Amino acid sequence: MSARWVGALLFSIVAAVPATAVWRAALAAEVRIVDDTKSLKPPRCNISLAGSLILGDHEKLENVLSALQNIWNAREDHKFDKLFEVMHFSGFRAVVCLNSRGGSYLEGIKIAQIIQKQQLSTVIPEDAVCLSACAIAFMVGGVVLEGSWVNARYMHYSATLGFHAPYLGTLPGDSYSRDDVGASYATAIAGIRDLLKLGATGGREGTEILPAGIVLEMLSRRPDELFLIDSVGQAIKADITIFGLSRLPTIVDAKELCNCCANLFFASAPDISFTPFADMCERPKENHTYTSRGDLIYINGFGSGIHVFKEYCLIRKGVRGFEVFRRLLYDYREGYSTNDFKLVDRLWFFAPDQKLNTLH
Repeated sequence: MSARWVGALLFSIVAAVPATAVWRAALAAEVRIVDDTKSLKPPRCNISLAGSLILGDHEKLENVLSALQNIWNAREDHKFDKLFEVMHFSGFRAVVCLNSRGGSYLEGIKIAQIIQKQQLSTVIPEDAVCLSACAIAFMVGGVVLEGSWVNARYMHYSATLGFHAPYLGTLPGDSYSRDDVGASYATAIAGIRDLLKLGATGGREGTEILPAGIVLEMLSRRPDELFLIDSVGQAIKADITIFGLSRLPTIVDAKELCNCCANLFFASAPDISFTPFADMCERPKENHTYTSRGDLIYINGFGSGIHVFKEYCLIRKGVRGFEVFRRLLYDYREGYSTNDFKLVDRLWFFAPDQKLNTLH
């Protein structure tokens, strides 16, 4: 295992040894206000959190949020206030850029609770790494719109996002009493409980804060293993917005349209698996049927077993861009509601199993 990953796997529930003030300061994360307004493209951050997470780092985030709120309150006109023009939401909003290989699990949970309570958006910038405790904090980025939670988490295609199970660090001493073991067990159970509570916030239909498939993969990984969200289909199924990609061409080919449908079927599959479909669009016109009707393109052949060719997807290019919709052949409704279609971005036109770091 490379030194990069060995250094990443500090993700314990309890601290290994009592820490001196100097040692804690050296390891602690840096949390500060940043002015990312020179960035030409969103998402833009106004808070940066970087470095290993140790106990007490959540207080730094609280202090920075308070300072940022004071700056907001002191401004009379925010119409052209670039420091807060970080997202397309009205009012005070903060966006946190994350770059951390992990650290204390309990501290990661506390930071995630702040992010969720304050409705902060989260970003993993270009070439940044967010693992273990950091990954949990990243996944709870979001806002409440019209009474429902909406995920607002953004990752550059070159960034790294990884999960593994929390574990107990080494306790002081060579032997442990029943009380020591019991206390550690209770801490572990409380940590898992708090993790599940983060994902329990009500969202819009189809919105998951912590998808069950990710939690299952995470708890299946040893401290020296990582479950990476590193493919197109995984990012789409996890509802993570990938940025930094080139613009979608005006004209897309049959394979790209097929990929769009394959991602739709993988993301909406009833099972919780995060193993993306193998490239099922290598020979799109041999394995799928394309039919054009007005502004709609019908593509079938995405079902499995007895359902082969009994499900298909519709693609249309509207004013807002490309939209997709999954439908059964025996659904004979006339016409379509705007809500039937999902607006998709450039990412959807790559194969579900294509690695994010190979995109452009």
